[in-house]
Amino acid sequence: MNFVRLSLLVFFFTTTSTNLLSHTRSESFSIWNKDNHIISATFTIPTKEIIRIPLDSLEESSLSDFFNQYIADHLSVKSSESDCKLKGSPKKQTSNNAFIKTEIVFDCGMDAPERIVFTGFFEFTPSHIHYARLIDEKNENFEYLFLYKQTEWDIRNGVADSVIRNRNFSQFIIYGIEHILSGLDHIAFLLALILVAKSSKEILISISGFTIGHSLTLSIAALGKFRPDTKGIEAFIGLTILLVSGTFILSILRNKRLFIIYLSVLPVLIGMISWFLNIREFHILIAYLGMGLFIFCYLKLDSLIKEDKFRGIHLCISTIAFGMIHGFGFAGFLMETGLEKEELLLPLFGFNIGVEIGQLIFVGFCLFLVWAYQNKIQMRIPAIKSELISQFVVLILTALGTYWFIQRSFEI
Repeated sequence: MNFVRLSLLVFFFTTTSTNLLSHTRSESFSIWNKDNHIISATFTIPTKEIIRIPLDSLEESSLSDFFNQYIADHLSVKSSESDCKLKGSPKKQTSNNAFIKTEIVFDCGMDAPERIVFTGFFEFTPSHIHYARLIDEKNENFEYLFLYKQTEWDIRNGVADSVIRNRNFSQFIIYGIEHILSGLDHIAFLLALILVAKSSKEILISISGFTIGHSLTLSIAALGKFRPDTKGIEAFIGLTILLVSGTFILSILRNKRLFIIYLSVLPVLIGMISWFLNIREFHILIAYLGMGLFIFCYLKLDSLIKEDKFRGIHLCISTIAFGMIHGFGFAGFLMETGLEKEELLLPLFGFNIGVEIGQLIFVGFCLFLVWAYQNKIQMRIPAIKSELISQFVVLILTALGTYWFIQRSFEI
């Protein structure tokens, strides 16, 4: 009964928190077209990123109108003489419902545009990355990354160059490390994997499987072979956290069968309700049903497999599947942007290496804490309190996963 009460308390505390903005990456993208003294841009950003901005001034205007005004206030183009004038108001463009897209045009009069300055989102999310691509009068392409400390792009004729060519490969690795360590849902999932693992060997298998899955979906996205539903993927990321944390809970419960049924039915029920409310399309409902079947098989096998050999195989396959889901969270954005994959192959490779290094840094830090706890602290704490600490952390992760899954499924 104490375990149940603690579960409810943690779930209530977590779901009533107002600061659970969690996605692993914060990005936006723009395509610029330069024609003599006129320069225009089409901005694309995931809808979820806009809620990072305080919406006090939103009032009765739509989210896209709010974003148009925000972009107009945080974007400027400069010529050699003065700031270029905004030509009309930013205009909303048709896009995937998971994204907001808008067009903005600047007129530099008799002068040619020389510099683009973008300062949006960095004040709220310093790790934000804005991918920009410029197409000039000669139909040549240049790419640039706007970062917290890199908000101005020199685009003068004969000078404009891709940040890809100007930046050292190691710098993109650093960007990846900084980026992954700022993502709460990704970190929560890694922490759940560590807590569920019964040995250092299982931790190695879990992290390796997750890395393989994550890299695989990025490769598929780069080849343009698959286009996932972004909002559905975001919901499933929360579900993976709930599922892995649920594995730990399953190991300490007596009535395992009831718990397996509960977790298996949850995505089916949520999927059917979201489809009935016209929040999700029918093919996404099928994915929810498939996740319910996957959860049942995963938990049933996990409770039945006892031999280390078969458990290792089961763990490897399941973490690859989890990694593919998390990887598609980033892949959906890549495919929406329409970036030239050949041009971005090298920096994205370096960025992905940085992500994995950041992942190893976090895992290493957690293992150090475990070592310190076992060798310095545990002997001073009664065994029952030691178990409660692990259970409490798992319950927090379970509540977070449940909250993110339901919130993203219903787009709350």
